[in-house]
Amino acid sequence: MFKLPAYQRKLVEDYIGEKLQNGKLRPSNSPISSNLFFVPKGDSTTELRPCVDYRGLNECTKDDRYPLPPISELIQQLVGGDWYAKLDWRWAYNNLRIKASSEWKFAIKCHLGLFEPLVMPFGPKQAPSHMQCYVTENCKDFIREGWLFNILDDFVIKTVGDIEKHKDHIRRYLQRIYDLGVFIKESKCLFFEKEIPFVGFMVNKYGYWKQPEKVKAIKEWGTPRSVKDVRSFMGYVNFYRPFAKNLSTMAKPLFDLTQKSTKFTWTEKEQTAFQNIKDTLTNDVFLMFPKPNQPYIIHFDSSDLGTGAVLSQYDDQGRLRPIEYYSKKWNSAEFNYSTPDKELFGLVLALKYWYPILFGAEKILVYTDHKSIRTEFSKTQMVKPRHVRWSLV
Repeated sequence: MFKLPAYQRKLVEDYIGEKLQNGKLRPSNSPISSNLFFVPKGDSTTELRPCVDYRGLNECTKDDRYPLPPISELIQQLVGGDWYAKLDWRWAYNNLRIKASSEWKFAIKCHLGLFEPLVMPFGPKQAPSHMQCYVTENCKDFIREGWLFNILDDFVIKTVGDIEKHKDHIRRYLQRIYDLGVFIKESKCLFFEKEIPFVGFMVNKYGYWKQPEKVKAIKEWGTPRSVKDVRSFMGYVNFYRPFAKNLSTMAKPLFDLTQKSTKFTWTEKEQTAFQNIKDTLTNDVFLMFPKPNQPYIIHFDSSDLGTGAVLSQYDDQGRLRPIEYYSKKWNSAEFNYSTPDKELFGLVLALKYWYPILFGAEKILVYTDHKSIRTEFSKTQMVKPRHVRWSLV
């Protein structure tokens, strides 16, 4: 059993008492159990959420393949809303009942004894998939109508139309979750908004940008002291890679530190890369939602280390706006390509990466500072087999 600090023992006592009282937990005599502890809630440094160390249980549990929507696709679907509402379910996973006779598998141990939950706790690896499935099955008509979007227990209502239509969407959704016996967390809900925070971004009808508190977290991130710290930082900033030009090549010194054969040594080179990434991702960048009927513009450039590109369009005021940035560092084979091949391959990668956006586009303009790109695809005879493959993209 984990040895907890005194303040967490009090949290455990409060948690166990509350769950026993509301019928979500009961005493157990299970032959297996997992440790209960607390972790920071979201980005908070003061709020804690209960969590159970279900690593042992997860190792012998079959995977649930029910998919969660990709964040990038979810954000793109919020284009064009005249009104937005954001709603958050209270108790999240606790709204899902554990199958009768299976409760003992989820038993938790603490200094108060042994208990088993009757509802889904935070920690089982199948919990996110079960949650997404539950929501989708119970709200699929709203999802198909195109005005309700969610990932797990975070929901957005997007209304294209007047405020009365928005009220009707909200009313229908609230009636649905009332019928399900689900409560919302009022402090996290927003109604009748022109822009909303969602999954780490701010969103309006024209595009999206980074939430200010996320930018602050990057700005205040301390210098990594270990490989674990570097991986934690890179995992965080990678979420915002669509906002960063040449992130992959910029981050190469930090990525190299995470390789097993590399000894952790923090030098001026790593510090410079770390600071450049922070400076880049703390800039104000607004990414515009694509306009399918307008020409797309790609600016790209490749170097000895990798390639980078930006997909753009003109907005209604005639300003060129980025839609998304893309970058990739070369692997060992690509590193040996000739300069023209690196330029050509950079374009191929960008086109493949943005295929879901560019498919069906009437016009795509590509700007490059390398003249050989203009003629490479028009050759009647390709010089190398890989050129043939690339020409088929």
